[in-house]
Amino acid sequence: MKNINLVRSAAIFSLIAALGFGCAGAGVQGNSGKDISPSGPTVINQRAVPDSIEIGKDMATPKAPEFLADIKDFNAQVSDVRVRFLHVPLEVPMQNIGGTTWRASLTPRQVQDLAVSGESMRYEANIIATNTDGQTAVSTSPVSITIKAAEVASSG
Repeated sequence: MKNINLVRSAAIFSLIAALGFGCAGAGVQGNSGKDISPSGPTVINQRAVPDSIEIGKDMATPKAPEFLADIKDFNAQVSDVRVRFLHVPLEVPMQNIGGTTWRASLTPRQVQDLAVSGESMRYEANIIATNTDGQTAVSTSPVSITIKAAEVASSG
C-alpha cells in the first residue's frame, strides 16, 4: 500500500511539474518583467526600422530610418528620451507617440552625414531616458543601423 501511495504521489508531482513548465513557456515571448526597474525608467524593445538603408549617388534617402523604444517607469513621468550614437557626435531627441512608445527619425541631412561614399557603415546607438525625478536609464544593448552609400566619384 505504501508503494502504491508513493508511486501515485510521484506521478502527481510529475504531472504538476510538467504542466507548470509547459504553461510557463506557452505563449510567452519577449522580455521578462524582472528586467523592468521598480524605480526609475527602463528602456526595453529598442530597435531601428529599417535597420539597414541604401542611398544612391544623389544621396537621397528612400525612407527616413526611425528608432523606436518603449520606456517603462512606474514612479515618475518620463520627460526626455534620446538616441545617442556611439563614436560619432550625434544625438537625436525622441517623441512619445503613444503609451510607452517613443520614436526618433533621422533627417536626410543626418543620414548624409553618416554615409561614406562607396562604403557600408554600421553605427550603434544607445537609448537614454530621463524621468521628472532626474533618474536616467541607458538601454542595456545598443541599437544598430547600417547605411550603405553608392560610390559618388566616377572613374574616368
